[in-house]
Amino acid sequence: MAKLGRAHVMLAQEMVDRGVSVRQMAGQMGVDESTLRYRLGRPLDEPDGRRERATAMAGWTERVDAVLTRFGDARVVAGGTGHCAAQQLYDVLVRESDFRGSYQAVRRYLKRRFVSSVQAVRRVETPPGVQAQHDWFDFTGVIQGERRPLHGLIGALSHSRATFVWVSPTQTQLAWQTGHLALFQRYGGVPLWVVPGCQIEIA
Repeated sequence: MAKLGRAHVMLAQEMVDRGVSVRQMAGQMGVDESTLRYRLGRPLDEPDGRRERATAMAGWTERVDAVLTRFGDARVVAGGTGHCAAQQLYDVLVRESDFRGSYQAVRRYLKRRFVSSVQAVRRVETPPGVQAQHDWFDFTGVIQGERRPLHGLIGALSHSRATFVWVSPTQTQLAWQTGHLALFQRYGGVPLWVVPGCQIEIA
């Protein structure tokens, strides 16, 4: 599941305002429709209140550790060789401590507390023709046998990742505008949004 950033929410709002359905935008961005509706219904700068909600496991750490210790769980017992599964822990908490939370709450708790993982990053898709990223980069080129500092205006289409470069000996406002026109010609049109942010390394 992709994670919606501020720019993605702004893009989604723009497309919805232009008549694209929330369901269609959610599908193109790879997120649940309910998630996108929730984000569109909140001010952009308002903190996500869901992060502040207390979980069903709040205040249960001491009791959880006691159960894990009983099972000789290596996650809390030095030299331990056992492993208490989430279902076992849940059953004990319900039977002995009248736990009212769900099994999924116990499972999420154990995962957050003990599982070290790197979450894969999935890019949020934008529809074709909606967004391009433009930025300058510097490099040294050879013109008529002479090495000279040059500037490239790189443009990347966010949907296809197609990339084009326009080269200029200067980095003036006129060059910026001329370069944009050249990139638009290569695209075959003008994207709805053009944002700065391409990153490139030239050896």
